[in-house]
Amino acid sequence: IKFLRREKEISETKYELVKAEVLRYKQQLHHSDEQIKQIQTDLAAEQSKVQEQLGQLSELATLKREVSNLRMVEENNKKLREERDQLDADLRASNARMTSLQADLAPLQTKNR
Repeated sequence: IKFLRREKEISETKYELVKAEVLRYKQQLHHSDEQIKQIQTDLAAEQSKVQEQLGQLSELATLKREVSNLRMVEENNKKLREERDQLDADLRASNARMTSLQADLAPLQTKNR
């Protein structure tokens, strides 16, 4: 009978240990579930941030293209202004030469009449 009592105590102790271990595993599982939920929340937040950053990068690329286009337009405008100024100077020179030639021609025309 002592042996059976001792075996019963050992079995009860083992049972309590197993119960405690099951409880510990359940707590670990619960903690792991909470961690998974938190990680999923964090992941969703990070994905949202990444999407926002991608949108910002896209906008930045668009702005860079627009700035590049504006620079090209400015360069073209500068070249066109320089060309206009040169043509304007050529026109003034041609007009001055024509006026000079007309002045030189006027006495000859009067003489021929």
